[in-house]
Amino acid sequence: MRSIHTAPKGVTLLELLTVVLLLGILAVLAIPALTAGLQRQAVKTAALRLWNDLRLARSTALKTGLPVTLCAAAGAKTTGYQCADSPRWRQGWLLFIDRNKNARREATEKLLSYQPPLPRVAISASRRKAGITYTRFGATYFSTTTLTVCAAGTTARFRLALVIAASGRSRISKAAAPCRTPAN
Repeated sequence: MRSIHTAPKGVTLLELLTVVLLLGILAVLAIPALTAGLQRQAVKTAALRLWNDLRLARSTALKTGLPVTLCAAAGAKTTGYQCADSPRWRQGWLLFIDRNKNARREATEKLLSYQPPLPRVAISASRRKAGITYTRFGATYFSTTTLTVCAAGTTARFRLALVIAASGRSRISKAAAPCRTPAN
């Protein structure tokens, strides 16, 4: 009778450690790329949400014939959904019908939308006045305004700009200006 030699089943400790080491090296190499991808996606998402609210503000002003304002929020729920005096939009933003055209939300003015703060992004305006008001004709009261969206807490290699023309039209483009830090 002949003896049949069978291969051992399982893996040795050395083989297991080699696989774990290789997986660790791959993870270390992949984490920076994943982090950059998450930051890029967060900036794109924030820019698209802001752009959609800009479009909603303009279309609502055209449809209702009333001024509509989009402004940086000042703590929203704690302040009763008021606009901030800062060009930085770190508390999110408000969209409301601005019947008295003062770019400040009064208790009687209808809140159309509130966007809570978005994680991992910083948004800043090119003007000190944080609100953008659309007239009943769909134009804004100011000249061109730029909202810059960046990844928060980074050197912000990836950033997008929302450019709002005086005509009221808006577009998303690559930002030329650097992001403002909380100290600015």
